[in-house]
Amino acid sequence: MPLLLVYIALGSYALRRARSRGARLACLLAALATYLLMFGIARAHHPLGWLRCWGWA
Repeated sequence: MPLLLVYIALGSYALRRARSRGARLACLLAALATYLLMFGIARAHHPLGWLRCWGWA
């Protein structure tokens, strides 16, 4: 649930508050990383997500 709130906040910041193109790009990349982390957690059924598959846990 907290990752979903981070994803929403990044999208809101990128669409409304970010003034420069660089800030929008940074928000986009952070939102994409957050989405991939949520997807990895859902697919792996483990709190570490994709990191579990790479042998970190």
